Amino acid sequence: MAVVIVSCGDGKDYLKALPSNSVVVAKMNFGNLLNESEALQDPQIKGALKESINQMQGDSRKLLRDLLEHPENSGLDLNQPAYLAIENLEQTRGAIIFSVSNEEQVKTTLSTLLADNNLNS
Repeated sequence: MAVVIVSCGDGKDYLKALPSNSVVVAKMNFGNLLNESEALQDPQIKGALKESINQMQGDSRKLLRDLLEHPENSGLDLNQPAYLAIENLEQTRGAIIFSVSNEEQVKTTLSTLLADNNLNS
């Protein structure tokens, strides 16, 4: 099971959320990937993403369509590095940690995705 952790704060404070017992940590810069990669411009990849999104439930479908075109609307600061930390390789337990640019947008995005997929607790 994978766990997503989103951290708010200025600067590098969100790095404190990295689990101290991580066996793997990877740093990713989604902003660079989105700006420099031509993958999302590839009709085959974009078509596959849109097809997957069309299978989503409720408001998630509209939300993810918008995020595909405007990822900055997620509320995540995609210009800051994100970190993947794996605590247990056998159970694939870990976290993805992002810097947040707009807390309300993140809450809206997560609430929509969780509610439409019956993951609210």
